[in-house]
Amino acid sequence: MGTAISPAFAETGLVPGSAATCRVSAFANALYGEPSTPASAIPATVPGAPTLNAVTGKHQRLEADIAPPADTGGLPLLNYEISLDGGPWTARTPPSTLSPVTVEGLANGTPYEVRLRAFNAAGPGAPSLPLTATPRPLSAAGGQEVKDVGPWRYRVFTGSGPFTPDDVGTVEALLVAAGGGGHFSGGGAGGLTRWVSVPVAAAPCSVVVGQRGAFNGESGGDSVLACGGQPLVAVGGGSGGVGHGAPGGSGGGHLR
Repeated sequence: MGTAISPAFAETGLVPGSAATCRVSAFANALYGEPSTPASAIPATVPGAPTLNAVTGKHQRLEADIAPPADTGGLPLLNYEISLDGGPWTARTPPSTLSPVTVEGLANGTPYEVRLRAFNAAGPGAPSLPLTATPRPLSAAGGQEVKDVGPWRYRVFTGSGPFTPDDVGTVEALLVAAGGGGHFSGGGAGGLTRWVSVPVAAAPCSVVVGQRGAFNGESGGDSVLACGGQPLVAVGGGSGGVGHGAPGGSGGGHLR
């Protein structure tokens, strides 16, 4: 009666990704039998570490420029996983091996340490060296002055003109409407309007700054923010009553 043995065996020293061909033969009583039909396979392992070239802070997100690992472990890369501040690894969604890798839903002004690792069918590989970057408020070219208030960045316009956001996202808009002119007394004050989450894209927008009414009783001009879609309008204040020495009305603010 023969003795059953395990049919599995391991061969070491093979190169991942390079095909290897093997044959087996039985050995008994100091004699080898006929070899089997050759069979080929590609040995594989987990991938090496990717290279994190740069991490750029954007509005409430980070963008990581990556180079794939030089050693893919002999199998195609399937996806990348991201770790922030040494936390758990999260798979990129949807799966992709293209650069850049975007991490969204982050807090502006908070630094994050970023690491990435690639994985193939054999599992996740070694992590990249870490890089640290900070999401930042959306900003724009245009206007005369910049004011940072908390996580928001305001661009102040004292005259009408275009501006171009440098990113895609949302911004909190604050418009000041012009006050109307008064008769024999001061003109009205400007009004304020605030509209949270005005969507803007990396494309030209425009601002119209309303002018205050003249002393002869003209109404104040509207201020308008146009960035695609429905514009935000702050309505100018009315003029003062004729002959009554009334001041001009204060500017209001609403969507029109």
